[in-house]
Amino acid sequence: MAQKLPQNSKIVTIFPDASDRYLSEGIYDEEEMINC
Repeated sequence: MAQKLPQNSKIVTIFPDASDRYLSEGIYDEEEMINC
């Protein structure tokens, strides 16, 4: 892929996490997640 891009282009790779750190924040409703 990089060979096809113009010189000095930037490539960004994003790796999503499993959201484990947000479970303790109370932003997820466990029952809603089960029923979706």
